[in-house]
Amino acid sequence: MKSMSPEIIIIDDDPINNIICTQQIKRKAPDIKIVDFISPLHGLSYITDEHSQRSSASKTILLLDINMPVMTGWEFLDRFDTLCIDIKNNFMIYILSSSFDPIDKNGAKTNPLVKDFISKPLTEGVIITLLKELRK
Repeated sequence: MKSMSPEIIIIDDDPINNIICTQQIKRKAPDIKIVDFISPLHGLSYITDEHSQRSSASKTILLLDINMPVMTGWEFLDRFDTLCIDIKNNFMIYILSSSFDPIDKNGAKTNPLVKDFISKPLTEGVIITLLKELRK
């Protein structure tokens, strides 16, 4: 198994949001690998391919949007849940959404795969908290 540095994956169909999030995170942590996808399917393929060979010491934060065409964040989580436990244990998944729907917020809080719900836009304080989690 290969050991990898901490990583943040952003899955959001809005490429502008992905660029902004990447720039904000890089300002606070230029050493962190950031990978973004506008397609949840491509993100899932990347996770399956790249993370099946990682050691359990490698942590990854996944920032996942809910409302996306083709595959919603909830559908993504259903597929993610079928991955092997070694992959799932390396991930800390946060819903990053502009949704104000209480059903979405409650769904994030009750889903065992999701660590928390974060409202867009991503703030400096949230980034600092995420980086602390990643480096624990």
